[in-house]
Amino acid sequence: GWYLALTHETLGAPDVALAELDAYLAINNLSDERRETAISFRDSLQSYVRYLERVEDITFIDSLRIPLTTLYQVLHLSPAAGIVLPTQSLFPRMNLDYGQAYFPERNDRVFYADTLPGYGLELVARHRLLDGWGDPERLPETINTTGNEFNPYFLQDGITLYYASDGPGTMGGYDLYVTRFNPVSKTYLQPDHLNMPFNSRANDYFLLIDEIAGRGYLATDRNTPAGEVTIYTFLPTAEKALVNGKSIKERIELAEIRDFRATWAGKNIDSLLQRTRRIQPL
Repeated sequence: GWYLALTHETLGAPDVALAELDAYLAINNLSDERRETAISFRDSLQSYVRYLERVEDITFIDSLRIPLTTLYQVLHLSPAAGIVLPTQSLFPRMNLDYGQAYFPERNDRVFYADTLPGYGLELVARHRLLDGWGDPERLPETINTTGNEFNPYFLQDGITLYYASDGPGTMGGYDLYVTRFNPVSKTYLQPDHLNMPFNSRANDYFLLIDEIAGRGYLATDRNTPAGEVTIYTFLPTAEKALVNGKSIKERIELAEIRDFRATWAGKNIDSLLQRTRRIQPL
């Protein structure tokens, strides 16, 4: 049962793998170590199957695989979308070689991640002063968890914040979250964990949305060799829509973006592309 479960999970049938695990756990003379390992694997698979029930219908139009260390050399955002730079180019003492600093269009603040005394990697903000930058201001604990948070990015509204975290509740590695700032109370709402395909069991590094150009960018190391990252270009949607009428294997293919052309099925891709501005490609 154990090896059958592993095989079915590898073949993209987590529901069958769960049935095999249940049969394996029914064996009376399992050692405590093997039982604990199987229960942990089952819990992980059950969580994965739940996520597969909420795969968003997203249209991906391009992808580019690059070395992780060159991640920010290929981004071309509209001026209104702000500026994204490697944090190391601003604060060289940082040792996170793929962390980003985000500047809104007004260029009066910067958001990035830093290691603060007593904490891990935390999201912080600085205000621009006449002679440089103010002190780092740690964002609240609704965002900064016991894990590491980095790669902040705001939409043009200055309210909607996307970022990555490897804190409690992630699918694996870094996952992507969204929260919103309340300018009246000066607080952030409880963050939402993004659905698949934005999140995966691999590392999902950032999500950027250029509203002027009508393009979004997802950086992830799923389906990618070690030391590299794939940037997927997608078409943002005004309203969230979930994938319907698909088998579990089809949902896995869409969730893991195994072939971005599969996201075109049933859509007039030419019409969708004409609604967005043509900008310099990745």
